[in-house]
Amino acid sequence: MTNDSNRKSNKQFDSGTTRFWSDPTNMPPQSGTYSMSVPPTAESPGTSLTTPQYGLSPAPAQFGSPSVQQPDVSFQQGPPFSTDPGYIPYFLRSNIGKSVRAEFIVGSNQFVDKTGRLLEVGINYFVLEDFISRARVMCDLYSVRFVTIL
Repeated sequence: MTNDSNRKSNKQFDSGTTRFWSDPTNMPPQSGTYSMSVPPTAESPGTSLTTPQYGLSPAPAQFGSPSVQQPDVSFQQGPPFSTDPGYIPYFLRSNIGKSVRAEFIVGSNQFVDKTGRLLEVGINYFVLEDFISRARVMCDLYSVRFVTIL
């Protein structure tokens, strides 16, 4: 610290962004509302001249963490998009338990089809139970091109 930033005469310490003042009349403006008492002057009738006393009295303020009021918002969240009519998962979900054939595009221009019983439908997948091996096959909904209900 330099002598300019560390002056002991008025006990002001400057460390860049944080400042400490011991003289209350030389304090920087604070956030909030303050009322300041004005000393009487000779022009004010009925007052006597005395030593002026300045005082800052803070308006009612809360210390610590500020309390945030949550707005009273009452709404009902809609269903996920996969359960809305007009979407593929909705159509597939309405056919759970039925035999289906799903045709997929794999890579560029290669088609693969899977047949089985539709067991489960998620947002981006569905599960088929293979007729022959009874294995469960999870299928990617984004690569499916055609679904045929058998």
